[in-house]
Amino acid sequence: MLKYGKFSFGMYGTSPDLSITNNEQQEYSPIEHLIIDGYCQIHQFNAILSYSPRLRYFSCEYLSSFGSTQIEVSMIPLYLTHLSIKYCLLSFDEFELFIVKNCSQLKMLRISTKPDIAYLDASRWERLISHHMYHLSIFDFEHLMRIGSVENIQVYHAMINQFVSSFWIERQWFFAHQHCSKRKQYYIFERADQDTCSCRETGLNLTENICIEGRYLIPNCSIQFASATSLSFQYDYSENRNQFINDLNHCIPLAQIRRLCISYSNLDTDMLVKILCCMPNLESFDPHYRPLKHLSTRYATQEAQIAHLVSQNKIKSVHRRCR
Repeated sequence: MLKYGKFSFGMYGTSPDLSITNNEQQEYSPIEHLIIDGYCQIHQFNAILSYSPRLRYFSCEYLSSFGSTQIEVSMIPLYLTHLSIKYCLLSFDEFELFIVKNCSQLKMLRISTKPDIAYLDASRWERLISHHMYHLSIFDFEHLMRIGSVENIQVYHAMINQFVSSFWIERQWFFAHQHCSKRKQYYIFERADQDTCSCRETGLNLTENICIEGRYLIPNCSIQFASATSLSFQYDYSENRNQFINDLNHCIPLAQIRRLCISYSNLDTDMLVKILCCMPNLESFDPHYRPLKHLSTRYATQEAQIAHLVSQNKIKSVHRRCR
């Protein structure tokens, strides 16, 4: 008797179409443990449940509602106790309706959700769990969201902080958040103290492209960018120049930098020589000159000096800009 099954589907749209059965004469599947490695639409999931009354464990990679008009409910008793969804693409409204109709026996819920801010409504989760998931003992919840402004950061922090009531503490369910470092480009901005996140990132970061905007960020940086190959920063320093290079090299291994972009208004040739000497593998150099009124007459001289430096280096590509 088959009790375990695993299906692998390709891209979205390649999974088979299914419909719910409420026929009492229907021969039901004895399967108890089912894994779908691919996309599963919510109406397909409902159909699977209607054919599999013995199903206890269900796991899928993607759960979506694309092409579904409504969430139906099977007329047969359901005993699903373990539900794992790697990427849940349902809105919280859709997910909540599905749980209410089909998952009253859940003991374990593991879910990573789409960027729907409603998923961070702690009170709504409390009501859903208390009224419709009475037996839930394991709640593994991950929510991924891209935040574009300081205002949004404050909103999300306020919502995350709601997951500290007695409801969560009594169940020993604890929540934390972090700023994801799995990105192609890493920006470091200078913010006022009241706008910075208390959960500051530290340690190792494997991003390759680093952009630094702010004159006090480099010496205060607590992150090690061990895989950095591209660096962009603004240089407006007039003192402690050796210390600047030491601080920069502390968080970014300059010897492995292949692309450099510097925006500057006051950068002498000696300083540029020191920077370039620390980057023996540099292939592309992009100096962006921002002239100050009292220094604008130096631009032509600096340009000539930069051209000479580049000719003495192994740099293959130079893109000069002046604003």
